[in-house]
Amino acid sequence: MPASRPRWAALRLLDPEINEQLSQDDLKQKRYGQSTHDMVLKYKTARGIINYSYQDAPDAVVGIMTITRLDKEVAEKERQLPALIQTLRVKAFGRCMTAWQRLTGFGLPPQPAWDLRQQARRAAENIFDWDPPNMEQIERIVSKMRNTLADPRSELFVIEPFVGGPHRDWSGFVEDNRPPIHLGLNFFLTDEEHQIRNLIHESAHVAGICSTGG
Repeated sequence: MPASRPRWAALRLLDPEINEQLSQDDLKQKRYGQSTHDMVLKYKTARGIINYSYQDAPDAVVGIMTITRLDKEVAEKERQLPALIQTLRVKAFGRCMTAWQRLTGFGLPPQPAWDLRQQARRAAENIFDWDPPNMEQIERIVSKMRNTLADPRSELFVIEPFVGGPHRDWSGFVEDNRPPIHLGLNFFLTDEEHQIRNLIHESAHVAGICSTGG
């Protein structure tokens, strides 16, 4: 029995603990296997979703009552996502700003600017495997990343945890190295640290680093 993708994804989005219990087979094949059965049962048990006209305990069937509850919870979750993204954007911007300051030698006491530039140079060598690194080019790239994340407009991000097609299992992507940054289901299933890093990663694509779509 195949699991409906939107409802299946909704369960994962609403309960990270349930998501962690899904088997890789169910995830990859998008099937209603044992772990999906257990996920549905846990969701319904926690919320007391029982049709008392013919049962006295929750089952693992995604029926009308379950779908109604899912739709209500997903709508509430989606209302919270823009505020979450703005919080993450500010934190990602702060990291890019710090990196740009070090690259340009804009030091903060008590550490001399020269030391900061040396740290940035070593980091660039490790990240880009580029010895010696072109620090001026890297500075321009980080500046573009910083400017992208400084944009407070909601249009910078497209929040689509239930997107289908080739991007359905990606955390995020951009098209043609241009905004907006699309954020998929897997973005919202990770912790804050990975979400911040993901925004920085996608801002690098907007700045022209590598091919886009990942």
